[in-house]
Parts: sequence; C-alpha cells; structure tokens
Amino acid sequence: MKKLLLSAVLAASFGAVALAPQSAQAADGTITVSGTVASTTCTITGSAGVGSAVTVQLPTVSTSAFSTSNVAGRTAFQLNLASCDPSLASKTAVSFFDGANIQSDGNLKNIAATNPAGGVEVQLLNADDASAIVLNNLTTATQNSHGATITGNAATLKYFAQYYKSGTVGAGSVNTTVNFTINYQ
Repeated sequence: MKKLLLSAVLAASFGAVALAPQSAQAADGTITVSGTVASTTCTITGSAGVGSAVTVQLPTVSTSAFSTSNVAGRTAFQLNLASCDPSLASKTAVSFFDGANIQSDGNLKNIAATNPAGGVEVQLLNADDASAIVLNNLTTATQNSHGATITGNAATLKYFAQYYKSGTVGAGSVNTTVNFTINYQ
C-alpha cells in the first residue's frame, strides 16, 4: 500500500511539472567585447622631464591677491607621454585624478604640516580652456579632464594648478598631492 501511495504521489508530481508552463528563451542581440593588452603603454614624465612624480611649484602670492579674486598663482604643468606602444596610435590619452586630499568642492586640500596657509586649496585646470577639473567626480568624463591624441608614439597632457580661496585667507605654506592615472580611449 505504501509503495502504491508513493508511486501515485511521484506520478502526480511529475505530471504537474510536465503540465506547468515552460519559459521560452530567445536571444535579442549580441554583445561583443574586445580590447588590447599591451606589454607597455607609454613612458610618463612630468614638466621637468624626470620620472612620473610631477612637482608643481606655485609662486609666492600675497594674501591681498585674494581680495579681488578667488584664485591666484596659476602655474602650467604637463604630463609627457613618450615611447607609446604602437597599438595606442591615434588613441586619446586622458588623466584621471584621485586621492585622499580631494575636497567635496572638487579641489585639493592644503595638507602643509608646518604653518599651513588658512582658507586656501589648490585647483587643477585644463590648459586648453582653463576649465576646472572637478576632482571629486568619479569618472574621467565627469572630472572634465581633457585629453590629447597620441601621435608619433607621444602625447602631452597640459594643465594648470592654482591657489583657490576657500575661506578667510591666512599666510602660510601650501602643500598637497593627488594621484593620476592615464586612460587610453
């Protein structure tokens, strides 16, 4: 009797599964993924042409420079890309900036350890149109960092750094750091 009851339950279960609606699947499209893995990308040097650690020396400015403007001491710097892998020819190289010193307003915090200037941050700008690079945005596109096309296995990314008034300006030192990554698009 138990075997008959078990057989009936199994038959009913399998029958219910067989009669249940079946889902249909059809492909609506195809996604193709491609890319390039290069053994090296480009050699990066800063304005002085020595290594990828770039130092920008802003000029000494008076606190009175901020009485009529929120910015002072604009200074040019660049990232030089050379010996780029031939697979990168005609691609655009763009910098992406990140790091712990980025403020909520998109500028860099003054982290001078000795006698820090008050009410001053550092702002980065694109050199081609002096537009601000908004460092607190999380993508290259929304940071507004402009690129340069790699030609002849080289490119130059040009920028400015400047003091930016964030409050009541007091005399002192200014120092900050930011990391950069080169994206090839």
